[in-house]
Amino acid sequence: MLEIKGQDTEQARVKRGFLEDWVTTVNYDGRFGKWTRDVSFDPADIPGAIGKAYNYKGGSLLHVVLLRQIRE
Repeated sequence: MLEIKGQDTEQARVKRGFLEDWVTTVNYDGRFGKWTRDVSFDPADIPGAIGKAYNYKGGSLLHVVLLRQIRE
């Protein structure tokens, strides 16, 4: 999951904490694949965040397509 934010707020930080717990729980269960999460405050960070997720999960065709579209 990639969250795009214009600014960081206390509410956003709390939300990310709950999201981290959710990702940990889903990954522990194992029935739904491997999940990761990140947040971007700058559109220029998006390709790096997608690349990080691609490396974390082992990659998929969807990740490769998205990464190529963003780089073009």
